[in-house]
Amino acid sequence: MAETVKSSFMVTLTEEWRSQWEKSPRRNRMMSIDKSFPFDNHRKLINTLTRAQGSLLTQIRTRHIALNVYLHKIKKIELPNCGACWQRSNENNPETLTHYLFECPEHAAARCTMDTALGLRSKDLECILSSGKTVKILPNYVNRTGRLKTTFGDVFPSQR
Repeated sequence: MAETVKSSFMVTLTEEWRSQWEKSPRRNRMMSIDKSFPFDNHRKLINTLTRAQGSLLTQIRTRHIALNVYLHKIKKIELPNCGACWQRSNENNPETLTHYLFECPEHAAARCTMDTALGLRSKDLECILSSGKTVKILPNYVNRTGRLKTTFGDVFPSQR
């Protein structure tokens, strides 16, 4: 009897959650990366990673990662610009996730290694984040750049 009540409650709770999620303003942003509900693919991938790697992946998915645009948004730093681009050529490029992963000239060597490992879809973040094989390449890139070392340490220490 108790199992039936619990099961019925879980079904009702899931339906309410799904209804609220459909109305959420964050839904579109998150669904562009993981279309499964409630992020089944993401949870399966996280279970194959270390805690630091899982944290990195989650922060990349939510765009709540310690890059200057986000740090500026939460008022931790004054400017959202990429420090590496400013030092290199006095350019005021915002340090977004896209800039960090795919554009910043400071990380060209690490990006070349990542691009080689990823192949044709090396600029498709949705594709990178959807596979257990490709998602493990991101921590290697983060290690090689050293940009997020203070936040994550070595997120893939076995492959330096």
